[in-house]
Amino acid sequence: MTQRRLFLALGLASLMAGCVTPQQQAFLQDDVAWAKQVTTRFDPYKSVTITQGADLDNSLARVFLRSTRSAQFPGVDGIVIYVYAKLENWKFLSSAYGIDGHRFDTVVLDRDVRFCTRYGCSLAEHLVLHTNRQYLRKHIERGLDIRLDGQRGNHPIYLPPAYIVAFLASLPPERANTPTY
Repeated sequence: MTQRRLFLALGLASLMAGCVTPQQQAFLQDDVAWAKQVTTRFDPYKSVTITQGADLDNSLARVFLRSTRSAQFPGVDGIVIYVYAKLENWKFLSSAYGIDGHRFDTVVLDRDVRFCTRYGCSLAEHLVLHTNRQYLRKHIERGLDIRLDGQRGNHPIYLPPAYIVAFLASLPPERANTPTY
């Protein structure tokens, strides 16, 4: 019986290991590949520069980092983690915590029905988590593991280390003696 459980566990582990191809795994660990997907644009009407990381898209959520820098406050970054959580049931997500216990300032943007079939509906909840450069720098070794909490459950998201490194490298330099929010 013990050998059977061991064989089953090894078989399951080998199946799960195949969920990510070697090419996908290499891409997730390649900060140069992520850096090529970071975009920066200037909005002349608002006089802000927006830097946005690539979409991290999987079956659970679409996530990306975005920084907005105003010409009025050139040394201050407004960095957010945008989350589009894909759900089968409403969780009424309203707060977020890092694996280290850090609570993110969270803004709920929207809740919507993505589509419906005769078997049920696919739902989405949109949130913005406020962060800063210092917090992102603390997580460039292990990545950023976040749990979104709601009235009816929680939802995990993850930003890999290479993604964070590429995003931080794409930001304009900080100015000395200027707070970063």
